[in-house]
Amino acid sequence: GIYMTFQVDIAYAPFIERFQPFLLDVKNYDITAGRPKLAAWIEVHLKFFLLLWPYLYLEFHNSYK
Repeated sequence: GIYMTFQVDIAYAPFIERFQPFLLDVKNYDITAGRPKLAAWIEVHLKFFLLLWPYLYLEFHNSYK
């Protein structure tokens, strides 16, 4: 279901987030070429992370005041 998919996304997101630019820069290999679903997945997760980052930062910062 949706819960299992979210757990898998959370597990793989940090790896893909770091591995995709590494492969592109070091090996000149684009893992999203020919994989539109993967490209869309990465785009959605990056947008989600960028929208959530200020909230997460403030929550973390305020928890140590």
